[in-house]
Amino acid sequence: MNPEEFEERWLREKYLLLERSPESHDRIVSLLEKDAGDPGRGAELERLLEHGLAQTPSPDSRSAAARAIWSRLEEKAQGELAVQARELMERLATDPWAIVYLKKVFKILAARQGWSSFLESSYLKD
Repeated sequence: MNPEEFEERWLREKYLLLERSPESHDRIVSLLEKDAGDPGRGAELERLLEHGLAQTPSPDSRSAAARAIWSRLEEKAQGELAVQARELMERLATDPWAIVYLKKVFKILAARQGWSSFLESSYLKD
């Protein structure tokens, strides 16, 4: 996979990866900040992405990913959707359906805020 293809895939997969494997997500972020001239970097990025996406999210990693997304949406969130998002965030640890509804709320908020790259995210399709 060439760097442009990886970048496109990264934009699509980064929140799903954060939900499934925060360690792989953080390692990829670290590698992306380093010198792009490293010949083994591309293979390592792909390996980390594939490994991380194959993981099952834990309740903690699911909550952490939702908090990261909410931090981006919260400032401009208004009305009933903001209230719903906050309530669903509180229920993530105890209600297995909360994440399903929260992702729907996130999708609506992202559309209203013009966050188009997130709307194409695999996080919303999982």
